[in-house]
Amino acid sequence: MSTLRVGGVPGPAGYDSPAIVTLTPPSPTHAGEADAAPIPSGAPATGVTTPSRLRLVLPRRGAVERDHAETVFRALAEGRWAGAPRRVKVYGLNATWLGDLEVGGRTLGVTLKQTVPAPGVFAALRALSPRRRSVRQWRGARRLRALRIPVGSPILLARGVVQGRPCDWLLLERVPGVDLLSHLALDDLSVQEQHDAAKKAGAIVNRIDSYGWFNRDTKLSNLIRTPDGEITLIDTVDIQRRPGRRVRMLRAMLYEAIGHGVLPRRPLLMRCLRAAVEEPRDAWRALEREALRIKDPVPRGQMTPRSVRA
Repeated sequence: MSTLRVGGVPGPAGYDSPAIVTLTPPSPTHAGEADAAPIPSGAPATGVTTPSRLRLVLPRRGAVERDHAETVFRALAEGRWAGAPRRVKVYGLNATWLGDLEVGGRTLGVTLKQTVPAPGVFAALRALSPRRRSVRQWRGARRLRALRIPVGSPILLARGVVQGRPCDWLLLERVPGVDLLSHLALDDLSVQEQHDAAKKAGAIVNRIDSYGWFNRDTKLSNLIRTPDGEITLIDTVDIQRRPGRRVRMLRAMLYEAIGHGVLPRRPLLMRCLRAAVEEPRDAWRALEREALRIKDPVPRGQMTPRSVRA
């Protein structure tokens, strides 16, 4: 267990005063399994209902890339799944599945993300914007991949209709492995592997910023450690041209670790900082100040909140 001074823990002086909290590791979860939900009764055997009027939107350029996307798109539209894909996230009509598609006599591991806007005219108009979430993830992944930063590669973006609402289907190559948040919870890596993962996670932050970019969502759960020990970023929705934000990217890792009760040991934190910034001690102090501002470290959304006990 680790300790860190953070704000937002009720104490004698209320939420405005910092306190010492003990962080308890959560129950083990592998990548993508924390949000797992059963396929609803009455759904097709694959658990994926193909939207009506589905059409291929991206990629538009590159003959080889376009041909591959069209081949995969046909397999996707026809539901040629090798076994039932596993739904790992669901929020209303928005969902994410992991599965294997049978394409051209081989099996292709993929991640399928379905995005459907909320009801209403304005939400529907935003869903047609070229800056909608699925398009931003597509562009962000291609930008970072062009810089040789390891990311989950998009295969295609398709557009259809679900329950009368526009729907995006973003298909990406599935990244094998386990996310760093789960590795912290499981404590299943050797000391050398932990330090190697921390160094590579910091190096990704360094490289993104050195090229003048910024990723708002560099969380540990978005960093996958592959079987060969490499670290891959799987969420590229919020890639922005904003250099000088390394501490802000590191803060995203810290917040999630605190919220789930799996704060890394100090040597691992310093290993990550040394790989990410030129002045790790200054970054450490900056992160400590950020931690003091945390009002409620418990994460929101689909993942089960972890207890943070005073």
